[in-house]
Amino acid sequence: MKVVRAKGGEYADCIVSYFNFDRFESGSDDKVFFWGWRSFEDLNLQEEYKHYKHRVFLDTASPCAFLTPVDVIEKASYFTKFYTICPITAELLKDNGVDAEAVCFPYPEWKFADLDKTINQEIKMYDSIYYGQVHSELYKPMIETIAKFNHQFLTISNHGLDENLASLVTHRNVTTEEKWAVLALTKTCVGMNLLFPIAKPDINYYTNNYKVSDRVGNMLTGDRMPQMKTRMVEAAACKSLMLIRRDEYNIIEEWFEPNKHFIYWDNEKQLEIILDDINRNYDKYWNIVEDANKHVEQYSITNFWRKINE
Repeated sequence: MKVVRAKGGEYADCIVSYFNFDRFESGSDDKVFFWGWRSFEDLNLQEEYKHYKHRVFLDTASPCAFLTPVDVIEKASYFTKFYTICPITAELLKDNGVDAEAVCFPYPEWKFADLDKTINQEIKMYDSIYYGQVHSELYKPMIETIAKFNHQFLTISNHGLDENLASLVTHRNVTTEEKWAVLALTKTCVGMNLLFPIAKPDINYYTNNYKVSDRVGNMLTGDRMPQMKTRMVEAAACKSLMLIRRDEYNIIEEWFEPNKHFIYWDNEKQLEIILDDINRNYDKYWNIVEDANKHVEQYSITNFWRKINE
């Protein structure tokens, strides 16, 4: 399968920049794989390969596409197979004639191979970590809660930081690989699989022109949307226990099982109780860490490539 990518649309040093799908390219005159968000938008690139019988795309940004002034279904229809990290996006596309399938956010397993050999309970120096930006007020009490313990808070900007949150930052602008190294030293990784859009999708356009289920409609009209975050997969690969804020979508359950691979929390008081118990009784949680680490292997880049070539 031929591999093409239009660069841009992602952070320069995000996990996607490490995917390196070129390593798998074997050449083909009828199968082509597009990756990188710009490939979804690049009409010249798509024109070049429109004669290929099989045109496959990996979408690692949805539901962000619905926040742009484009017809997502029309653009997705160019591809003969559309893989997306958003199950509800996949549902909308399938309901409207696109061969779409939801997949877990893949990860470049070769980047974690050396870490995996060294990670055990004894090397865990920190109690909990959050890395990323502050896109909602919901993040503030979560970060303040982990800061009651020996925490790590890594961010690339001052976005959403007030004076108190800024004082809790432990690292700024570290590379992705440095971030993974810190993650491997941390017992737990907190997070939420939500997107907080500033703009709103044009729900009337979609309901007037396409089949829109109740679940899809709720996503397109809600104040927050589901988005599977890379940190969940990275945490499992780095043997850091995933502590996930429960929400109305819970899309993590598409790929991981609660209490077997991760633990939910519903409010910061509960999160603090969980963190305290983990800090006191880490041994009893290690089986979850190891089960998640084993389970996540199926979502590697190599396994994803094998899947799309079946």
